[in-house]
Amino acid sequence: MTAAPIASRRHLTIVLVIAGVIALAGMQQASALAGAKPASRAVPYLIAIALQLAWARYIQMGMRRYGRSVREFFADATGLRGAAIDAVAVVIGFVFARFAAIEIRAWLSGPPANTAFLLPHGQVESILWVALSVAAGVCEEIVFRAYLQRQFAALTGNVALGILLQALVFGVSHGYQGPVSILSTGGYGLVLGLIAWQRGNIRACAIIHATTDIVGGLLRA
Repeated sequence: MTAAPIASRRHLTIVLVIAGVIALAGMQQASALAGAKPASRAVPYLIAIALQLAWARYIQMGMRRYGRSVREFFADATGLRGAAIDAVAVVIGFVFARFAAIEIRAWLSGPPANTAFLLPHGQVESILWVALSVAAGVCEEIVFRAYLQRQFAALTGNVALGILLQALVFGVSHGYQGPVSILSTGGYGLVLGLIAWQRGNIRACAIIHATTDIVGGLLRA
């Protein structure tokens, strides 16, 4: 997952700025809604879905200028064998990614992630939560495990640094869940980064990410 950059440095900088803005906006929303009476999350969910799609679209636009496409992030030349490997990777990756995040949080003696303000209530919100989880699973994997990981690896000339740096940015972008979540979510992203590197695509990562969000939201709601 190294080779040449897949977009310009200016494009990379803007993507990183977007990640920072998302982190700050999330912190502000979490603070504003702390202790507040739960309101309908339907509209925020729809807005979040639109923003996720827009972020992935921006990645596509930046890559197009380099003659690249986001489709390559999902490609696998091994056919049915690749699909079978993906299935195994999903099961193992789901367990290990969750384990990494939980163990890091326990090691740091940190409180549970501050996600109460995000969780769905009722059937409509639960359905929209599933849609948002799928959108985040696909779009955030395009951004972090595909685009950023390859960009960082190409610009540093080091695959390991590419994996580490994308995990760091992933953790910081989820800082609104609390300080400890930066490291625990970063650990989760590190595991997904290793899977993306080993597989050469993000298919399994997208399924793991979406499933984690769906389960986490519906079981805690």
